[in-house]
Amino acid sequence: MVVERFMQVTDNVDILSQSYRLPKLVFDLSQQIVKRIHTRFEKEFYPTAEEGVVQYHQTMDSVPIHEGSWTIMCRTNSFVREFAEILRESGYLYSMKGTPSIKTEVGRAIQTWRELQTGDMVSVDRIKKMYEVVPKQGDYKVVKRGAGNLLDAADPTGDLNMDDLYKHYGLECERTRDAMDVVRLGSDDKMYAQAIERRGESITEPPRIKVSTFHAMKGGEDDKCLVFLASTKACMESRYPDDEHRAFYVGVTRAQKELHILDTDKKYRYEL
Repeated sequence: MVVERFMQVTDNVDILSQSYRLPKLVFDLSQQIVKRIHTRFEKEFYPTAEEGVVQYHQTMDSVPIHEGSWTIMCRTNSFVREFAEILRESGYLYSMKGTPSIKTEVGRAIQTWRELQTGDMVSVDRIKKMYEVVPKQGDYKVVKRGAGNLLDAADPTGDLNMDDLYKHYGLECERTRDAMDVVRLGSDDKMYAQAIERRGESITEPPRIKVSTFHAMKGGEDDKCLVFLASTKACMESRYPDDEHRAFYVGVTRAQKELHILDTDKKYRYEL
């Protein structure tokens, strides 16, 4: 196996025995998984001084994802997509594989337009970024083609209002147009963005909820992590059961403060 060959590469091994991430309760659970891994280096390993939190959930409804920084982790990409759909239907902004469910530049363009509508002065830099996002031709045109070049002549440290944009910088659409229509959000995305805002969440900031496979999170961490116990037939019946244990070990050990375990009624599941 690859793992065995890797372990035999050298005898010069430096064991890092102190974790600076894992609180005690998360560490204890991780060690239950480690004991199932047959091919590994034996080592002493110690948690932080924090107690931490480990909670078990039967359904997603009881997981307190309404606040804080979260990573939801699954065994496969198909499960990741399922959670992405749940979050979307519930009106949560999230990122998957590093891509926000509402692009950050789109959210910021929406905010810029709203500020302009109220008569605020907005920086030239922010207006340039809004111009990059909005349509420049067709029935939903917001600015003239090449309008971004006009802004290059403006004082880069200055501020402009909507009247300035109409007079000198190629703005053409009516000032009353809804900000989500200005950036040309489709009807489904518009309803989704409105649901996010009804929750009191911002669409202008990076998402506080991430969805990932265990493997994609290797080396990563988050304050609060949710591990979904569902697996697949191929994973559970693999000739190399250590692979499954290692995958869930990675998931469990990403939590810096709170670890949440979500059970499943799917046929194939990992036993914790």
